[in-house]
Amino acid sequence: MPVTEPRGGDVESAALGLPADWPEAVKLRLWVVEEDGSFQALCENFTIVGMGETPQAAIRNVVEMLDDYIRCHLADGASWADVHRPAPLRMRLKLWVRYIASRVLRRLRDVQLETDAGRLDAQGLHLAHG
Repeated sequence: MPVTEPRGGDVESAALGLPADWPEAVKLRLWVVEEDGSFQALCENFTIVGMGETPQAAIRNVVEMLDDYIRCHLADGASWADVHRPAPLRMRLKLWVRYIASRVLRRLRDVQLETDAGRLDAQGLHLAHG
């Protein structure tokens, strides 16, 4: 899920205290997956993972970790090239395949439910649609 986080709008990077090679805005992509009863949120742009008992808690955790990560690197005067570390291509492809598969399976399940409901209606068992 892409998230855009503006860094000061039209204010120049120098006025924000950002090094010259840092962007004023970064479009983030977060992936949230459930594994073993907890949720993990991965920030694809920086390979940072947060965990939580709910998807929202995992997202909050990864955002806090990302904030700490960026602040530490800013304090050290690191370049954007040193800070920006996207997830490996293999990991990103695996996440996309998992996402697409889940969408296809969800659609197939919805079609099956619609088909089952249609059969019940045809047998005289009218279902309430809400």
